[in-house]
Amino acid sequence: MSKISVVLCTYNGQKFISEQIDSILNQTYYIDEIIIIDDCSTDNTVKIVESYLNKYSNIKLVLNKKRLGVINNFEKGIFLATGDYIALSDQDDIWLKNKIECQLDKIKKIKNKPVLVHSDLIVMNENGKIISNSYFSKQGYYFTNNKMFFSILGRNGVMGNTIIFNKLLKDKILPFPKCIPMHDYYISVINEFEGVRITINKPLVKYRIHNNNIGRPKKNIIDKIKNFCVLPHINKKNFIDYLLNKYKSNKTISKILYEFKIII
Repeated sequence: MSKISVVLCTYNGQKFISEQIDSILNQTYYIDEIIIIDDCSTDNTVKIVESYLNKYSNIKLVLNKKRLGVINNFEKGIFLATGDYIALSDQDDIWLKNKIECQLDKIKKIKNKPVLVHSDLIVMNENGKIISNSYFSKQGYYFTNNKMFFSILGRNGVMGNTIIFNKLLKDKILPFPKCIPMHDYYISVINEFEGVRITINKPLVKYRIHNNNIGRPKKNIIDKIKNFCVLPHINKKNFIDYLLNKYKSNKTISKILYEFKIII
């Protein structure tokens, strides 16, 4: 069986962390390691995670000595992951029971290439009330499994809390450059250029939107829904310059990047 790693980054997540850990432990496909990296929480997050350690040998807790921030925290977790496939998890969502099994069915079909699988999400509020049964529909995202360079560079829509990828993509994305707008945006862009993206157009994650999502600006729920789709534009020009230098010997990718830079 393929070894599965989950990287779960936490920061002051005491309110929802147990529900998310439980949803990972209850997957229909066994998770070999759950790497939880806490970024100097000041609430009871660490105590809650520690309560799982004696019960579940596949959970590993890493405590940062200083704050890294969401991007560098995920980078650290990906470095530490030893699985054949690596899934990323936020601290406040809920995975549907068949998430990993469904994604593995797709990802295992791709051999000898970097590959990333992501999915749609159910959107819920802080109290678990469903806001939308399809994040893709709510935001107007439409994915095919063909290359979508401009869409992925632009609005993107590949949500990090749904993705799983293989070790070949891990080798492509590490270490993270300093100029990336967000870890999931960066990973999905590199994969679009160098690997295979598989979109599952059904929700596999219940995505909780509230005022304290790590890595997101503090906005009310309605504003967050409206603004998530444009988040990657933060620092995007510097990132495009980085990509132009990285792929300067690839005429096809360079042309795409130059055209995109003119647009933004």
